[in-house]
Amino acid sequence: MDAAWIGVGGTAMGALIAGGIAVALQRRSERAEAARTADVKRIEAVTLIGGVRAAAQEWLTYLMHVTTDASAGRFAELTEFDEKSAELRQQVHQAMASVSHLGPEDLFYSRFAATMRSIEAEVRSIISSRSSHQAHDVIVRTDSFGALFSMRQTVTTQMINDVLNGRWITGTG
Repeated sequence: MDAAWIGVGGTAMGALIAGGIAVALQRRSERAEAARTADVKRIEAVTLIGGVRAAAQEWLTYLMHVTTDASAGRFAELTEFDEKSAELRQQVHQAMASVSHLGPEDLFYSRFAATMRSIEAEVRSIISSRSSHQAHDVIVRTDSFGALFSMRQTVTTQMINDVLNGRWITGTG
């Protein structure tokens, strides 16, 4: 009888060990899957932020060229400016909307976005008034638009860092 109990006990112990190993492997697999999912979300978020960066770069570059030309006395047609700038602004707004779910800050209402819209209004005013002097003032104030490009880079780099450090998407960090 002792041998039978030893056999039953050994079998039960083996089953417990095998069950424990199976549970541990399952948890390990779930953690690995969660880590892969988080990595995919981070990559997607960084790609979306890259879209904001690129769209803002394009809009800023356009506004800079129009302003630089105006400071030299070469003024764009107001209708053409309105169409092109509206198209570029819409691309930036769409890119900003695509990242709104990522974190606590709505980029559309940020200082960066407000500054972009303000500069667009100033450039439109320059074109409509055909004021080389006003164009020159905008160029000087924005350090030849360098301050705006720098702001765009700072904002999007911070967003990317927040994503990579887990402060966005998961709300932790």
